[in-house]
Amino acid sequence: MFRWKILSRILFLFSAVWVLFPGSSEVAAVESCYDRISATPDQPAPERVLYVLVDQTTPWTEKEYRKKQKTINPVSKHIAGHISQLASNWPKRGDIVSIITFSAISQGRDVSEVLAVQADGLPPESAQDRWRQSQIRAFKACFRNQRLKARIAIRRGIRNVLEQADGSIRRSEILQSMHRFTTTHLKRYPNAEITLLIASDFLENSSVMSFYRKGNTFEIDDSASLEHTNQARLIPDFRGAKVFGVGLGLGSDLFKSFKKTQSVADFWEGYFKHGKGNLIELGRPMLQRKNLD
Repeated sequence: MFRWKILSRILFLFSAVWVLFPGSSEVAAVESCYDRISATPDQPAPERVLYVLVDQTTPWTEKEYRKKQKTINPVSKHIAGHISQLASNWPKRGDIVSIITFSAISQGRDVSEVLAVQADGLPPESAQDRWRQSQIRAFKACFRNQRLKARIAIRRGIRNVLEQADGSIRRSEILQSMHRFTTTHLKRYPNAEITLLIASDFLENSSVMSFYRKGNTFEIDDSASLEHTNQARLIPDFRGAKVFGVGLGLGSDLFKSFKKTQSVADFWEGYFKHGKGNLIELGRPMLQRKNLD
């Protein structure tokens, strides 16, 4: 009997939380307690959504960082944990966290959702009047620890995605990827409050424009670059989303010059402003805050 209880608990955990990573054709999830008791129509619509967009050309691990820089920046040891903590601490009851990877669309690497987690919200009062007692008991048992399971799934999922960074990807098509994201994924929850956590070095390197010259970063003309981006129709509508950026210049020589760093930061501030995005903070490379609220 004791062994059977242990086995049942293990099977429950595997059925409640499953995580599929890049290369998988499905989206990871935490099982909804509403689905568990066959009450899906009673599940409230999400009021808040966090999109974590991860640039796979940025060196998020020490191993990848060493491929770009001879000396290790202490930040490289902590930034992956910084990102996963920001995302996993964000959700409240009913919120959704979606993790999306991007890199180089021209090389067949489309914007892709690799993890989606929702911690269920409380049911409407009318629902419990319709539910059987067995449903209510099962829901309470599931609901009790679901938020913790969601946070664990988010933390592990993000760390795995960050470990998939690939320095061999030669293009960094941030502008095209952001445009692609806003015209597809951002439309899914039209009535929800949207927050974006963009993890990237924010160093565009594409056929549209490049923030590199002979392999090194340089002080860009942010106004001219912004105008060029606008003419290329690559400033999308972020629909008033709150935006946090983390990773600016990571793995590059950008921070050796304040002017270079500021020029790139000014470009992205103008970019999000023109795109109706509310840029709260652009981490250089880490955010100066512990949460995204």
